Amino acid sequence: MGDPAGVGPEIAVRCAAARAVGAREPRGPGETDLALVGDPGVLEEAARRFAPALRLRRVQGPGEARGRRDGVPLLTSSSLEFKSLQLGCPSAEGGTAALAAVRLAVDACRVGQADALVTAPLSKEAVELGGEPFTGHTEWIARRCGQDEAMMLMSSPELVVGYATTHLPLGAVPAALTQGRILCCLRLMKEYLAASGRAARIGVCGLNPHAGEGGLLGHEDDAVIRPAVDDAHAQGIEVQGPLPADTIFVPNLRARFGGILAMYHDQGGIPFKMLSFETGVNITLGLDIVRTSVDHGTAWDIAWKGLASARSLECAILEAERIVRHKIKHRVGQNAKR
Repeated sequence: MGDPAGVGPEIAVRCAAARAVGAREPRGPGETDLALVGDPGVLEEAARRFAPALRLRRVQGPGEARGRRDGVPLLTSSSLEFKSLQLGCPSAEGGTAALAAVRLAVDACRVGQADALVTAPLSKEAVELGGEPFTGHTEWIARRCGQDEAMMLMSSPELVVGYATTHLPLGAVPAALTQGRILCCLRLMKEYLAASGRAARIGVCGLNPHAGEGGLLGHEDDAVIRPAVDDAHAQGIEVQGPLPADTIFVPNLRARFGGILAMYHDQGGIPFKMLSFETGVNITLGLDIVRTSVDHGTAWDIAWKGLASARSLECAILEAERIVRHKIKHRVGQNAKR
């Protein structure tokens, strides 16, 4: 559900209503069963306001969510007093409830009770107010899954951008960039591009202006990024870089690549969101579960006003479905070869 005081509950119930039984009959083959995870009082109030035709069915656990056709299952992860929430503002109780929903959903995926997790936006500030150190969904879920090499990737029909680092202060980025980390990200991106049917070639952003200008504007491009690109070449990855980040995203240059690897958050996020704000999907690669998300935040200024677009969340659901089906097809193909 995301943060209960943000736009997450609204867009979650609207997506659920669009997919509810009876909304799009007949059901397509293999159509996904969607379950909502969060606070029942919050989500039921959101449904009453923004999706009045939606029927929610409270269930005790993920195992009860599959296969039934008597309403969209709602898994309870917290118990808030809706009237006490200050809508449109971060709070400790909102952050705690948002993270509780993520915890329940992640664990359901890890034990096979759910096939994929799609997250609505939460607030890092609110989670911290609730007493838990938190830098972002991506890092928290990776730790919960015990994965050290997870990475964030943004995907849309227009552009794919991977991030060598994510939610770090800018001053901490150079120390976090290692040849091993960059090579790991390139491997994960190669797998994603192949599974998505996109061009295999990856463009790599430089860290410094003009990709370091031969060492005049910083040493990281030649000392760290270029050797990682050479290692990737040696492992059969189609890759070019480091290239100046202020030109790699212009249309003629980005068209050469199936995806672009950015060195830090805003380097990739600014061009991606300019091109794909409503159709972008945030994907965590390198996990043992499937996780996608919206590419936007809690939007406090429009929360609970009926103004939020659910398009990015719907795209995130579709991408989660696509990844799950690809994994199933891949497993079936491997078993057939054996």
